[in-house]
Parts: sequence; C-alpha cells; structure tokens
Amino acid sequence: MSILVTGGAGYIGSHMVHALVDSGESVVVLDNLSPEAQDDLARLLLQLTGDEEPVVELTLEEAADLDASVAEADCGEFATDEEIRAIWAKCGL
Repeated sequence: MSILVTGGAGYIGSHMVHALVDSGESVVVLDNLSPEAQDDLARLLLQLTGDEEPVVELTLEEAADLDASVAEADCGEFATDEEIRAIWAKCGL
C-alpha cells in the first residue's frame, strides 16, 4: 500500500514525506507545482530514497487511477483517525 501525501512539496507535507520514507513507507506525493519544480522535487525525492530509477510520466491507466482517487477524496472517503494514528505511530510521530 502506498500513502498519498497531498501538498507534499510544501513545508509540512515534505516533512511528512521524509518521515514516511525514513520509516519504510511507500509514498506518493501530489502537488500542483510547475513542471520545472516537479522535476526538481522528483530528483530530490529520488536522492532521499536512494532510488536510481528514472522519473516517468503516468500512463493513461495510472492517470485514470489517480483521477479516481481524487474523486474519492472529493466524496470525503478518507482514512479513519485510527488508521492515521497507526501510521503516525509507526513513523514515530
């Protein structure tokens, strides 16, 4: 399971991403940055995770999955407080 961090390029979001990655979680960052800033952030995240895989664009299926996830979020389908606390506890937060 991956954890979606919206606003992951901001101050709070980036700290959350760093803590989650350090604890071994799989993280997906969603933010509305310019393409140049997205490239810079992707390079930084790859350096933090030690992952040498190249950054790739979403396939049509992946883009559809992301759209479906955003639609679910718009409907208010979020993790419960207990699920969030469990993830925070796992990360030492």
